[in-house]
Amino acid sequence: MSTTLVSWLSIWGPSFLLAISAFLVAYFGVHISHWYLRPRLDFEFEFKRPFFRLVPTTTGGSTYYVRFAVTNKGRTQADDCEAVLEEVWWKADDDARNLDKWIKWTILPVNLKWSGENPARDFKEACFKTIYPGQRRVFCDIGHIKEGSNEFSFELPRRFLEQSEGLLPGKFKIQISVYARNAEKKSRKFKISWSGEWKHTEEEMSKEIIVE
Repeated sequence: MSTTLVSWLSIWGPSFLLAISAFLVAYFGVHISHWYLRPRLDFEFEFKRPFFRLVPTTTGGSTYYVRFAVTNKGRTQADDCEAVLEEVWWKADDDARNLDKWIKWTILPVNLKWSGENPARDFKEACFKTIYPGQRRVFCDIGHIKEGSNEFSFELPRRFLEQSEGLLPGKFKIQISVYARNAEKKSRKFKISWSGEWKHTEEEMSKEIIVE
């Protein structure tokens, strides 16, 4: 090692190391803080109330609703959260050849409605939610069945004329993803088995449409 380099290190070395250390602490500190404080979204779903509800309508009859919940297990709020129906599969007939065959439908991804919101009154509130930490449940409607109908209709605040809005009796899989402006995407698949038979109590309906 040359005398000049030794001299330079003895004079400037400590300052250089301090500067590098300060930079590394600041750089990684920001990233560690962001990771620690970030919002973390997760799905919740159980085969019981309030995830399934049979509700009388003002015009007579009843409607059976199916929904899931989203929680924030992080330490900061998740902004502009939207639930999107992204994929649908239909199960082929249960015969020896097609026992495990699922046929994927081609669909446009569509928003699902956050529970309790009216898209006609406030479209943005129906599609986008702020979800605060503390694991408070925010519910989102997957779909409903109206008394007298055999269709499981998706809860869509915006409708597309070129694709189906619901499922006729059969077995299906769907994929729903929750997006947020400042949180990672979270996806979940649901299996739906719908007999097409309407019943007049929640307990009976839970045997006609099974979601898992």
